[in-house]
Amino acid sequence: MIDLNQINPNALYTTNELCKIFKVNPVTLRYYIKKKYIPAIKFGSRFLIKGSELLKVLDNTDNSEKSQKIVLKIKK
Repeated sequence: MIDLNQINPNALYTTNELCKIFKVNPVTLRYYIKKKYIPAIKFGSRFLIKGSELLKVLDNTDNSEKSQKIVLKIKK
């Protein structure tokens, strides 16, 4: 299970960093970004994810179906 305290709300994370933290395949993370499940900023050919936006998704307060899928996949 992931410790959300290791996510800094003020930091920007690359997809590679998040894949290591969450232990998910890069293809899975890019799929979530492409589907706009995880908000990301495109910087050249890379995606950057704000820690605060990531915490909002993982907080799962909206209980939407897409948020539940992401949380279940990442928090394994």
